[in-house]
Amino acid sequence: MSDDTNIRWGHASSRDAEAWSGMYLTREEAITDGRQDYGGDDYWITSGHIVPLEAVLPDADDIIETMSSRAYDEAGECAEEYPDVTNEARVELEGLLRGWCEKYARPTFWVADGEPEFISLSAERGEK
Repeated sequence: MSDDTNIRWGHASSRDAEAWSGMYLTREEAITDGRQDYGGDDYWITSGHIVPLEAVLPDADDIIETMSSRAYDEAGECAEEYPDVTNEARVELEGLLRGWCEKYARPTFWVADGEPEFISLSAERGEK
């Protein structure tokens, strides 16, 4: 989490939640929305980070291997060397993939990796 712009906050009914609701920019927003969502019950909040594009970005080798496999399935041994591309072509394909993903497929989801914090509404109301 080196970049604060990638930090997000969410809430859940359990410390061990598999999914956290929300994608808030601040802790305070997560608390406010949690109060509304849980209707007076206690809940948890945590922070995390937006998944970086590099974590989901396919690379040129993925595409080239798929092409090779499909060619072999279609034509057999005569397609064994397909596609025979240069390093320059691989680099160009990497750039095309990254550009397309940056434009159309940037991750808009986050992973909770902060220390969960218990929000006790009953304590705020003075209940025991």
